[in-house]
Amino acid sequence: MACPICDSTSFSAFGGRTSAVCDGCGALERQRALAREAAGLLAAGDGRWALEAGPLNPRVFGEHLRRRGWSYVAIDRWTTGNPADPRAVGFVDRTVDLSDMRDFNDHVFGLFVTQHVVEEIEDYERALDEIARVLAPGGHALMEIPFARGRTTRRAEPNRYGNVWAFGEDLLDRVAERFDALECVALAEGQYRGELLVGSLS
Repeated sequence: MACPICDSTSFSAFGGRTSAVCDGCGALERQRALAREAAGLLAAGDGRWALEAGPLNPRVFGEHLRRRGWSYVAIDRWTTGNPADPRAVGFVDRTVDLSDMRDFNDHVFGLFVTQHVVEEIEDYERALDEIARVLAPGGHALMEIPFARGRTTRRAEPNRYGNVWAFGEDLLDRVAERFDALECVALAEGQYRGELLVGSLS
């Protein structure tokens, strides 16, 4: 199966998973699954603005979206990546905390993308408020936030990735109240399984 981000068919093992990393763009299974399942929403930016929080690298999803006509902005909370999981993020456009995006006006972005970031945010409810605030009418917020069905959200001791929340199924209600519509989309590739929350404004 070719990578939906760069069309490479070469993959490497990572973390005990075979074919985990795309050799062409560095995308992991979760990024490739999102690009595949949300292909229609990522296409044809027509100059609209897209915002990504915590991007993996310049190609995922920045280059991918720019090639499709999006005006793209990348943000990260730290200049060197999450201190618990440091990486090179010198390519990001602005250092911004997801729970305080005062740098951006209301209703600017036609697309918002984030994967495995919200669980690191202390005031995650304010982060959700901010995501909805900067989203434009007709826009979509693509949020992969790990949660467990049949469980209630609880605070957690920071893990090796700096996550401070163990979200339960009640997360869906918290997200849904901020958007006009919410859809859960299954993500799967290889051994990876996740759920993408797609919030939209009319």
